[in-house]
Amino acid sequence: MGSPPDASVAFTAGLTFDMSALITRPVTRLAAAKEVQKTDLNLLWQELQVISQARMLFIKQTTQDRTFAALDKTRALFQDRLDRTRTAAQRGLLANDSVTPHLTALQDVIRQLNDLERARNQTRHDLNALLGLAPEATLLLVGPAELPAIDARQASGGLRDLPARRPDLLALQAGYGAEDDRYRGALLAQFPALTIGPTRARDTTYTNNRRLLARHHAAAVQPQPRNIAIEKATRERLRVEYQGRLDASVGEIEPTAERAAHRGATTRGRRARAGRTAGCGRSRRHRLHGAQRGCAGADQRTDRAVEQADRANRAAGSAAGAMPF
Repeated sequence: MGSPPDASVAFTAGLTFDMSALITRPVTRLAAAKEVQKTDLNLLWQELQVISQARMLFIKQTTQDRTFAALDKTRALFQDRLDRTRTAAQRGLLANDSVTPHLTALQDVIRQLNDLERARNQTRHDLNALLGLAPEATLLLVGPAELPAIDARQASGGLRDLPARRPDLLALQAGYGAEDDRYRGALLAQFPALTIGPTRARDTTYTNNRRLLARHHAAAVQPQPRNIAIEKATRERLRVEYQGRLDASVGEIEPTAERAAHRGATTRGRRARAGRTAGCGRSRRHRLHGAQRGCAGADQRTDRAVEQADRANRAAGSAAGAMPF
């Protein structure tokens, strides 16, 4: 059967909005913000790692350059000694077997120079690769290669606020916070989904209907154990990873601080012993000088007494020669 000639086309149109998204929106925004913070902190930690590696390569290359210069001077010295020994042996001043020790020493130094040159090239290549430079690029390294002494007290005190300063630990904290927000979002997503929106309908008789449509699921709670279990397990994994990283960091710093404290105590003890030794030496020198001054004074008094006795004898002799018999 066909439709009446004056019938219209029936339709229903509506625009609805899932109101449950408003419930999970705050925790979703927090999780996204913490993920951004985690990314920034991881990038900062990588930058610090690159700086640390570049510093170590700088120290390594500078030390190798100094060692190479010292070995090159040693090679020149051994070469000169070998040439002199050979000349003396050719002239018959030395035995021929006296050349062998100098030749062996020179060959050993040359071998060390060759090994060190290969190590220098590898260090230079690693530094250029770390900085993103071409392998043939030459860097002019400027600055001292010595690291500052470790302050044991400062290192031990820094362990207390280490989780608030190290970027890698802060990144793990941000990752754990983001996962915790996602876990709470999974818990909130269990509640009934509510959709609200306007709808418009028209039937074949040109009857229009406009109304506000609200729908929700009949169940009071929509269980989602799979999503909740996944987010909970991920959060626990991040917590374990953070604790492991923190324990490893403390384990790396504590022995270094203890060694620095031991070296500081040893240095202070040596200085104290050196001070006591110097004080005893000064006391002995003072006593010796005092004794020397006392002996010199006694000698002077003795000399004066002898001179006075001589003058008295000469005066007595003159007086005796002038008397008549």
